[in-house]
Amino acid sequence: MTREEVTRAVGGPPGDYVPDALKGYVLVNPRGVGYEGYDRWVTDEVELLVLFGPDGRAHDIRIWDVSVR
Repeated sequence: MTREEVTRAVGGPPGDYVPDALKGYVLVNPRGVGYEGYDRWVTDEVELLVLFGPDGRAHDIRIWDVSVR
């Protein structure tokens, strides 16, 4: 998939989609650390990391549950 196709499928561009009322209470899975260069979407339920290659297509995708505390 291209970045545009992923953005359409996810419903928006990479970013922090955690509701304001939960900011500061959401713990993103620490496995997401160290994935520089990946586009990142995070909500109060899931973290999505996508690495796009030079051809503009997704080359690696990581999805993790997010814990709310």
